[in-house]
Amino acid sequence: MKSSAPQRSQNAVRQRALRISPIAAACSTLMFAMGAAYAQDASLDTVTVTGIRHAIETSIAAKRNSDSIVEVVSSEDIGKLPDTSIADAIARLPGLAAQRVDGRPSAISIRGLGPDYSGALLNGRQVVSSGDGRAAEYDQFPSELVSQVIVYKTPDAALIGQGLSGTIDIRPLMPLDLRGQQVVLNVRGEQNSNGKLSPDGNGALGNRVSASYVNQFADYTIGLALGFAHLDTPGQEKKYEAWRYGDYLQWSQGTATGVPTVGVAVDHAAFIQGFEASVTSSKQVRDGLMGVLEFKPNKDLHSVVDLYYSKFTQDRVEHHWVGDLGVWSGGANFANVGTSVVNGDTIVSSGTAANGRSLVYDKTFHRTDEITSLGWKNELKLADKWTAVADLGYSRANRDEKYIQSVAKPVAGGTFTFSGLNSTTNPSWATNQDLTAVQLTNDPNWAEMKAPKYTDEIKSARLAGKRDLDWGVVSKIEAGVGYNQRDKNVQMGEYLLSLASTNVAIPASAIRPSVPINIGGINTSIAAWDVPSIMGLYTATAKNPWDAKDNHYGVHEKITTAFVKLDVDSSLGEVPMRGNVGVQAVHSQQNSNGFAWNDGGTAGAPSAGALVAVNEGTSYNDFLPSLNLAFNLKSDLIARLGLAKTMARPRMDDMRAGSDQPKLSPISP
Repeated sequence: MKSSAPQRSQNAVRQRALRISPIAAACSTLMFAMGAAYAQDASLDTVTVTGIRHAIETSIAAKRNSDSIVEVVSSEDIGKLPDTSIADAIARLPGLAAQRVDGRPSAISIRGLGPDYSGALLNGRQVVSSGDGRAAEYDQFPSELVSQVIVYKTPDAALIGQGLSGTIDIRPLMPLDLRGQQVVLNVRGEQNSNGKLSPDGNGALGNRVSASYVNQFADYTIGLALGFAHLDTPGQEKKYEAWRYGDYLQWSQGTATGVPTVGVAVDHAAFIQGFEASVTSSKQVRDGLMGVLEFKPNKDLHSVVDLYYSKFTQDRVEHHWVGDLGVWSGGANFANVGTSVVNGDTIVSSGTAANGRSLVYDKTFHRTDEITSLGWKNELKLADKWTAVADLGYSRANRDEKYIQSVAKPVAGGTFTFSGLNSTTNPSWATNQDLTAVQLTNDPNWAEMKAPKYTDEIKSARLAGKRDLDWGVVSKIEAGVGYNQRDKNVQMGEYLLSLASTNVAIPASAIRPSVPINIGGINTSIAAWDVPSIMGLYTATAKNPWDAKDNHYGVHEKITTAFVKLDVDSSLGEVPMRGNVGVQAVHSQQNSNGFAWNDGGTAGAPSAGALVAVNEGTSYNDFLPSLNLAFNLKSDLIARLGLAKTMARPRMDDMRAGSDQPKLSPISP
């Protein structure tokens, strides 16, 4: 029997209903079971969220409850931030970007302004920098030891050491915020796919190990948190760099033959000056230790001592093949030239070049940074709703660095053969020279050594008082004074390294297995040697003594900051309003000692070629008002307003004493 159309439609509806019925039944059963369970256990009235969801909720709550505009990163638990350093963690926040150094994120920019425009705090105190300026190097701080990072995007009158673009405050874990003993151990491994590129360099394997311990004692009146983090990460790098192209013949600069003309006779194809191909093996080792001792015997006294120590060591071994075509030294002789048009310009893309030279560089780099930070903060509740705060801090950074470049060249000259220079992916260079048979050379005299040393020290003290009020719109007052003394000293030695004769054989004890360089179309092997072991062959002399005016200096500053801040809690019409208004009065006293170079151009000045001591300073005052308001338009919608006057202090190296044509007596650096 055939069904009519209405019957087929009714059957389809019944079939769909039957298909949905099991799902509906399951949902009904689940809802009934949940209701029954809830009815049996009426005490279930809270849900505890842990893990990464808890970290996200904590960050959101901190942003929502803050009177200022802030960004917050919170650890889901002690030792649980996955990043290698705190720089990785905060670089993902809105408006923040990390600047990478040797592949690792280090400096942080806020809202597009450079790292020197932001302030860096560790548990509310200014932290030192091992760089040239004030910008902190955040890769020094292991993420495993940090509980929370707050990024202030608007100023707060009670916050000392603020930046122009923002302020980054790194907070360690407070042990009394937890309950019970916690022990966390993390172990991670890594492998670099390039393997080991240098016989004297580091291998391809690395690791991360961290351990954290938290506990409370004496009926939860004493808390202790300890954390240790170790990072050992390798780096293996291949690099090719083309020296600048140009029509040097038309510009009457440099000499070359065999370069084809293009258009009129005075125009030639652009040609390369030379190239550099290298391999590098590096290692970064960082050990960080953080400890917090918290004491809260009663509701009136709260005392915290915190310690942070970090030692960051970087080692690098580099092997370079440099091809100098001789444009500036005798003239490059091109033959069998092929040209290509790249972006509208005709360039020499293939051929041979004679009258140039190959150079083999071996370079070593070692840098050690040590940062120590100590703090002691006390809060004491007094009568009449007053709370007194005393905070002492000390922070110091030591940086010790040594870079050595040793130069060698083949025993015999040769010719370069090249192709593919119209491509950035497969340039090819070869030579008939034996680059594994080289000798140390003074021709060219490009061997050098740099040995900078930096120290940066901050001593700080802060006294403040705060009191809850009931003055209409004003709910609290906080006032105090802070003192920071900072001293930065730089000794940046730069030296030329010279051999006793033009060419010297590499000692057999220093020779290492040859190093293959395979990049794009380059496939050759070059000599390698242990650079530190041959330093006895060189004589070091000061390089450009007039640079002492830029490289040897001390900067000293004493900053006193008085502040008053009023918390606001009121409403604008029917809209709840909260926030703060305040002002800072900042007195800055600074001076710098260094050297100046006299080239003899000023009458009555010391004789030409002399260094003279310089010591200059100044003092000034600034008044910095600030206003932060938050309007709770809805339970999940907040409008914020921030207005302030703030400042950015100059870089430390820009404040150094040093100039030309001084009027003081000569002195040795």
